[in-house]
Amino acid sequence: MISFGQIIGDGASAALAAFIPAPATPSLPAYIAFRSVADHTVYDGPWEARKMHSWAAVESLPPMGDITDENAGVYLRTDVPVLWLAMDGSAEAAAARREIAPLAAVYRHKLSFVAIDTNTYHGPVEHMMPGVTIFPAVVITTPQVHRYVLPANKEITAANVRAFVDGVLSGTIEPTLRSQPKPARDDAPVKTIVGSTWKEMVIDYNDDVVVLFTAD
Repeated sequence: MISFGQIIGDGASAALAAFIPAPATPSLPAYIAFRSVADHTVYDGPWEARKMHSWAAVESLPPMGDITDENAGVYLRTDVPVLWLAMDGSAEAAAARREIAPLAAVYRHKLSFVAIDTNTYHGPVEHMMPGVTIFPAVVITTPQVHRYVLPANKEITAANVRAFVDGVLSGTIEPTLRSQPKPARDDAPVKTIVGSTWKEMVIDYNDDVVVLFTAD
């Protein structure tokens, strides 16, 4: 549980020092999240309402928790990406959670870590991880509605997940797209575009492009 309050008036600095003794007492004004008197975090970002609300939402969550109907909205209201560990109740899934849980504190306020049960939330898992049938699995979703799925051939280890997270945050890993396979041969003047080739053949193409959309 996390609590927020305000300390105002001429004795504000002295009152705050009673909770956070010098030399750690922050200067005023200060925005502070208290989990207990001894366990607190001082906000050090810009004084912008949206960023402060997002920071407070992240502070209200455990470093790595479990998604529930009650807290799902909190995760989705933050301005940071979310790493979802899809768990199927197996011993392997529990081991994967123990393996990556320490990373949650490392990336706090850059990325939120949460476990999601594949049986309880089958629909959301299927939406976030189209085509994924082997669990446990990892996906990162962003406020920009991009998703990045850790490849199935990558074991869920701290090292692999750290490299994956760093690649997503730095922009060196491309989003995972719902896509048909890229055609093995496409030599005709009119090309076939699929989800995975859209950026290359349309967005980044150095000439005008006319696209005909079809659906089965």
